[in-house]
Amino acid sequence: MRASAQRMKKMEGRHLHAAKLPDPQDHPTPLKDEPSPDKERHDHLSRDIRITGLVLLIYSIFCFVTLSQVDEIIMTRNVEIPLADFQIKFSSFLAVGPLALIIITFYLHLFIWEWEGIKSVAPARKLPFTFNMENLPAQILTSFLFYVLPPAVLLFFSYRAHVWAIDVVNFWGIAAFISFTVLGLLFYLHTHKLTVKTKLLEKLSLTARRTFVIGIALIGCVLSALSISGHLNKFFPLDLVRSDLSNQKIARINLNNANLFAANLQKTQFLKTSLQGANLGSANLEGADLQTINLTEANLQKANLKGANLERTNFNRAKLKGANLEGANLRMARLKGADLKGAKLTGALIAGRALGGVINLTCDQLKSTNVLKNNIIKRKKNQLHLPQYLEVIWNVDGSIKDCF
Repeated sequence: MRASAQRMKKMEGRHLHAAKLPDPQDHPTPLKDEPSPDKERHDHLSRDIRITGLVLLIYSIFCFVTLSQVDEIIMTRNVEIPLADFQIKFSSFLAVGPLALIIITFYLHLFIWEWEGIKSVAPARKLPFTFNMENLPAQILTSFLFYVLPPAVLLFFSYRAHVWAIDVVNFWGIAAFISFTVLGLLFYLHTHKLTVKTKLLEKLSLTARRTFVIGIALIGCVLSALSISGHLNKFFPLDLVRSDLSNQKIARINLNNANLFAANLQKTQFLKTSLQGANLGSANLEGADLQTINLTEANLQKANLKGANLERTNFNRAKLKGANLEGANLRMARLKGADLKGAKLTGALIAGRALGGVINLTCDQLKSTNVLKNNIIKRKKNQLHLPQYLEVIWNVDGSIKDCF
């Protein structure tokens, strides 16, 4: 033990000057992520963008689900607001819903505007959110959420709101058009600032994103213009086949080209509503109030209009084959070009001059009606505007004596 201690003592201090100390470069100390003002601000903005973006996404999904309901539900039921114990009318939702969407989108882009201005933070130091990633799928998803989804929802609102915009300009169609234009321009300006100099893959990614967003923006502008002009409903008319809308008041609704085949509209009151080109074949309109309604070129074949109020209704070029018009009020109705083949007119109240230009009207049908000459008894026969192939002999009291 003593010898061992002596050997150790002799070795102390020997060749210490030649000992090799570890090189710090061989084992570098991990660098601490010291927060910089730009990094902290970028993190705060990223969190705000994530929260606001999620709110926008959830609200947009709710709007799409609500607006995608069956047309009959939209016409007759209310909208239930999630996380709240109350309901609102669908027409009210069409006014309030887009406003909330615009506010959320504007609030989101306030953060995005500041977030895009911070360039000093390296990609590896950014928070791992989708909009901070640089791969192509993440960038396309981010572009869709920030620049495409809000105007697309507005366009859907515009399509649905056109039904309630019969006398006014479709404001949400204009809003959708402006949104597609403004957000598309913002996206172009944002991507135009990016400097892609080396990697071909990054250039292809940028080109793909531009094509995706700008292409959808252009399509959205075209659809918005169609919605503003009212032509969108020609391609996507309301589907109300066999729907039950009886005993209701339908006011200020655009039902042009709507499909109401075999619908139950018994005793329904229509006010300032247009049904031009609508399909009402086999529909039940018994006792309905269609005063002054536009039914030009509408299909009313085999429809039940018994006892309906059709005063001043426009039936020009309408198809009334086999329709039941018994006891209907057709005072001052327009029937030019209307096809009355096989229509039941027993007891129908109709003015003589309203029969001018009708198609396939027979003497038997005419005799069964209560045709009124009104104040034109003393006028010439050609002023009665009856079909040229019918010759009518009138009684003094204005009723029909004979027809051939």
